[in-house]
Amino acid sequence: MSNNILVSEKWGVNPCMPLCVFCGEPTGVIALLGKLSRKRAEALRLDIPESEGKFDLEAPRHMPGPFVPCDACKEKWITLCEATQAPDGSPSPTGRFVQISEDAYRGNFVNYGDDGAIDLGIKNRMCWIEPDAYEMVAGAIEATIQKAKGGANA
Repeated sequence: MSNNILVSEKWGVNPCMPLCVFCGEPTGVIALLGKLSRKRAEALRLDIPESEGKFDLEAPRHMPGPFVPCDACKEKWITLCEATQAPDGSPSPTGRFVQISEDAYRGNFVNYGDDGAIDLGIKNRMCWIEPDAYEMVAGAIEATIQKAKGGANA
């Protein structure tokens, strides 16, 4: 795959502003998509209109960005992303995530041995979490919310 941008005759560099998949806000990055062939548009999961002749799709104004928190999310939260393990050993995101404060993260997770995984989560402001652990975290958050709602009514 080439690192060159094939410039669209109709749309030029065809800019697009990726949105943070976690908070939905613009990431501050501008993606230059260039000429969008049908194959590239499908790979980006864009709506593809029925067309005949040469295919040269205009980039959407916004589209979901990569599965990485934006700078604003990183500043405020640590993002726990549920993932299973792919056959090659890499994380395979399920799409479910929860964002918690650094204090909550430090208070609920500890390093085991010398692996430094928790410290790495703080440094990167994101970590992968297995489905069973995700269910425990999400369940605890939901229980806290319900308790707060019940406490407000009492």
